[in-house]
Amino acid sequence: MAINKIVSICIPAYNNEKYISKTINSVLGQTYQDFEIIISDDASKDRTIEIAKSFNDSRIKIFNNGINLGLTTNWNRSIELAQGDYIKLVCGDDIIYPTCIEKQVKVLDNDINFSIALVTSCSHVINSIDKVIFKRKNIFKPGINNPQKVIKRCLQIGTNLIGEPMVGMFRRSILREDMKYDGSNPYLIDLDFWFKLLQKGNLYTINDYLSAFRISSGTLSASLNIRQFILFKDFIKLQHQKKTINAVDLQIGIINAFLVSLIRNFIFYYIIQKDSKIKI
Repeated sequence: MAINKIVSICIPAYNNEKYISKTINSVLGQTYQDFEIIISDDASKDRTIEIAKSFNDSRIKIFNNGINLGLTTNWNRSIELAQGDYIKLVCGDDIIYPTCIEKQVKVLDNDINFSIALVTSCSHVINSIDKVIFKRKNIFKPGINNPQKVIKRCLQIGTNLIGEPMVGMFRRSILREDMKYDGSNPYLIDLDFWFKLLQKGNLYTINDYLSAFRISSGTLSASLNIRQFILFKDFIKLQHQKKTINAVDLQIGIINAFLVSLIRNFIFYYIIQKDSKIKI
């Protein structure tokens, strides 16, 4: 009889009192129930911990950093605390849909040759009241994708085509000491981490919408503005130095990153302006 794998759902949180309940409930409502929930609170100044403690479920483990460590360190702390076979990071204002864990676990369980380093899916972008603003469909084909081609495509297009942290799941055993989230480039924290995983194996994409990324005035991406382009330009130049891409791809990526930044900031501004008129 097969033994179900334990999944660690890591929730780094900071001042998420408005949404943490929805995030936790989205995990508790999964069709796959063999998981632990690691909530790493980065010294929130609101009721985040109080709300998290109100859930009566032994699978929920709450850790208070005591002092504010910062977003990147808190993300790393949350996965370091994980004890499960598989890891999924879900920020304290995002949500996952009921079959998310089940479908992603199935992919990794069936990967008997351990060729898959990361499994992802399509996602929604939502606002403060859970309204779907737009859909992020996979640009990559469903199933197994070559990691080098995925990395190159992201750099050419000038953006993170894989998705935010909540779209992914990976094996805890794949992590090395140097495979951590790197906050030196705040706009590319998630993409840089995905690239590190893809050095170890393939990307597997599921062609279903299994999670939602929330945009609000407190979202990191919403606060970076034109710096997004500058940060991506620095990132792509570094990848060129590592010979991940050639000089032509470098120039194409820089141009596309500028265009993507303009479009992204327009969308974020529109959403935040609409949100400012909504009472939560």
